[in-house]
Amino acid sequence: MPEQVSFIGREVELAHIDRLVGEWGTLRILCINADGGIGKTRLLQEVFNRHLGREETQHIAKIVDFDDRTFHISQNIGRRIAQMLDEQIFEPYLEGLSDRDKMEMAAVSPERLAKIYSETNLTFIECFNNISDNQRIVLFFDTIDALKGTETLNYLLKMVSQLENCLVLMAGRNASDFGCKLQHGLGKDIVQIIDLPPLQQNAGKDYFMEKQKLLHIELEPELVQKLLLLSGGKPILIDLAIEWQAREIPFDWLIDLSIDELSSFSDDEMKEYRRKFEKHLVLHIAQLRSKMDELTLLMSLVYPLDTDMIISLLDNTTLDVAEELIQEAKTYVFVKTLPDGRISLHDEMRRIMMNYVWPEVDPKGDRLQRDSKHAAKYIETKIQNLTTQIAQLEVEEKLTIDKGNNTETVWEISVKRGSLERELWDLRATYLKYTLYANIEKGVKYFVNTFDEATRVYQMSLHETLIFQMQDYIDRLSVEQLYEVNSRRAKFLRDRGEYLSSKKIILGLLQNPDLSPEQRVNILIARSNVEIRLGNLQEGIVVFKEAVKICEDNELALLLIRTQNGLGWAYRQIGDLVQAKKYYQKARILCLQQGGLNKKELIEDYGWIANNLVFVLAYSNQTRQDAINIARSTLEHWRSIKNDAGLGACYFVLGIAYYQSGLSDLALEAYQEALKIFEPLENPDWLGQIYSWRGALYHERGAVLSQDTLYITKAQQDLEKALNICSGNIKAMTLNRLGRVYMFQKKWNLAEDCMYKSIEIAEKAIDFVYWIESIARLTIISSEKREYHKLEEFKQMIQKCLSKVKYPEKASVAMAYVGIAKLALMQNDINKVDDILTHLKKGIDLLVNNPYAHIDVLNQLNLLEKDFNMIDPKIIHSIGFLLQDYINEKEIEDVAYSVVTPVIYKWTNWKGEQTNNV
Repeated sequence: MPEQVSFIGREVELAHIDRLVGEWGTLRILCINADGGIGKTRLLQEVFNRHLGREETQHIAKIVDFDDRTFHISQNIGRRIAQMLDEQIFEPYLEGLSDRDKMEMAAVSPERLAKIYSETNLTFIECFNNISDNQRIVLFFDTIDALKGTETLNYLLKMVSQLENCLVLMAGRNASDFGCKLQHGLGKDIVQIIDLPPLQQNAGKDYFMEKQKLLHIELEPELVQKLLLLSGGKPILIDLAIEWQAREIPFDWLIDLSIDELSSFSDDEMKEYRRKFEKHLVLHIAQLRSKMDELTLLMSLVYPLDTDMIISLLDNTTLDVAEELIQEAKTYVFVKTLPDGRISLHDEMRRIMMNYVWPEVDPKGDRLQRDSKHAAKYIETKIQNLTTQIAQLEVEEKLTIDKGNNTETVWEISVKRGSLERELWDLRATYLKYTLYANIEKGVKYFVNTFDEATRVYQMSLHETLIFQMQDYIDRLSVEQLYEVNSRRAKFLRDRGEYLSSKKIILGLLQNPDLSPEQRVNILIARSNVEIRLGNLQEGIVVFKEAVKICEDNELALLLIRTQNGLGWAYRQIGDLVQAKKYYQKARILCLQQGGLNKKELIEDYGWIANNLVFVLAYSNQTRQDAINIARSTLEHWRSIKNDAGLGACYFVLGIAYYQSGLSDLALEAYQEALKIFEPLENPDWLGQIYSWRGALYHERGAVLSQDTLYITKAQQDLEKALNICSGNIKAMTLNRLGRVYMFQKKWNLAEDCMYKSIEIAEKAIDFVYWIESIARLTIISSEKREYHKLEEFKQMIQKCLSKVKYPEKASVAMAYVGIAKLALMQNDINKVDDILTHLKKGIDLLVNNPYAHIDVLNQLNLLEKDFNMIDPKIIHSIGFLLQDYINEKEIEDVAYSVVTPVIYKWTNWKGEQTNNV
């Protein structure tokens, strides 16, 4: 590394950082934001050097620079911090990483591995905070902008937010963006952002003087003034200018420009001339007079470099020459040396080279394509070698296990294989970068294949890296290529819960009139999924039907299966389980006819259809056991094809089937199995559903065990978590469920607020079930609040709902009718008896054969009866008497009405006693 100028300027920033270092017992995160070449890295180095070795209680860790792609693998960050602080204290964490590596090689599913890794990360936090109990720790992260578009960035932001008694310094071009994300969760006291300005004039002069002394040269005063103005206070430009002078590279282009003329430039003129200055600082490299010039050009494209890569990519280069070049490169201020000895250009130098040198050297792009092609070929060879090594290790591992050798040997092999596999995925992403440079068409094909392969093997973190690398090429893609790339971008955004961004891309794709029928159907399916998750349920159904018609018109059997399954799911969201079941069964029959259990392209579809069928069958008394049996069978199907996403979804619907059957212990176990799979993936869609259903189950348990408030607390926590992350299609349901928890707690105003919000969302989405059920719950709340005057308001709300939707499910409407009957009853007016009877008859008719396990006729009649002590007994007698004949006639037709008969006769003979037992 070249000798550096003594640190100059930045007194304000250093003083602020010194204060943060001294704030014992706090977490402080300082994000240092600046353009390239301003001196972010130099500031970190100065802070590190100033505090290293002080006899104070803080521990200063070495700088982690994300220009080193080793740290783009998240666990390597934790490993490095453990090594820098105290490996002995971090032993549980390091063992956890080793165990995860071992399990990764033992055919453990990616989701379960992610769960183990999540637990290991918690162990890291515990170990770190054990150390920080006794000493303040300072961590340094540089070039964090290199993590943009990677899952590692999310890991880093989540990790640092949990540290204690620690100062974290994070520097990068977009550090302010990351700081804003952290501020959203932690606040501005904990997370601070500073914009690092260029060196001021006096500091710039001092820097020039120090740099000249260091290189033993002396420039003309007027030239110094010119260079100071043109560098704009960027240390890297000052360094370049003086170093080129020291190496006798002339600046003839500056001689004709006077200092007075330069000083008189407007801001726009100065901005333009600084661009020329940057260009002239590197233009001599374009002449490629030396091997070092050629290496600098290569480093601007391919990085980091080692001797093998230089030999392979730089013409006529031997091992001796490559080693000499690396040593010389390390003497230049614009070259970074990574911990493993590889070299890389400073990112600002890389930018300048790409902007000014490449257009001179390669105006037609031939060399860029050639060098990129060579780099891609080199990496392709490394990929092939790694693939061979991994295959050999797999064979070696199997042989070792078969021979019954000790587990330590197996573990060592598995750890090595895991490391190589992670490196392989990283190389694939790098290969995409150079393939795109060399040939966009080939690059797009590689992107599609790699994205889809990563999807199949659940390497979801790679999606973000691949998408990021495609961003610069979007405007250069053909219509066909744009479809391939943007359809996957939309999927990536939907999977992250960014539904509006996903929809925007999808709508753009649908504008293309030249889409093939298959392509249009796939995009329509994607749009339907997004619309429903946004809560636009009717729109989702319309779009699915359009997709079904295209499939039928064009005989697209595979896509017809998927659209029918999707249409069933859409109807399920609005509570129309009859239509949902109809389309699920259509999809299942067609899937089997097309060889669904044998064809690779259909075997997952079969499983998803079965999952969905379980859900609708769980809602009927007659088919609940069928639902449980199908779910158990489908669990084995998912295990056999090693699809853990399907397995987790199947556990979820099995939990619903158990819940509807009253088997709450088994339901909780099933939900927990689903969470084991989906929690590590942080998938908001599935987690929102599971938390919502588990919250409902906890509430039911708490209501049964009324002395046990723990279940009610758990219910509230789960439902609040669900609301924070769930997609729009289950918000009305989840708000309703949270409102019911508040009702149990007798927090009537909070409950009422939840129900009104649920109605608002459900009405917009045409979510019939929770539109009407939330109205029904409001009638109960108003009854408890003695707000009987709201009777007419609720009648109108029910009428509005029923006028718009043909309801498929009886329980919610029945609850609403009984609630209206109660409000009319509570007015204690004999003239309201007809109104009470009208709504009560409708409610009883719907409830007698209700298939829903948790809402039955006796429960609803108990709700009505519990306040009879407040009612004139004559009114109760009248209701009982007038219902007798009606119920007797109904019982002759349907024996199910017999359960109501004793209740009605009790009312007929009501004597004013107080009871809650029906």
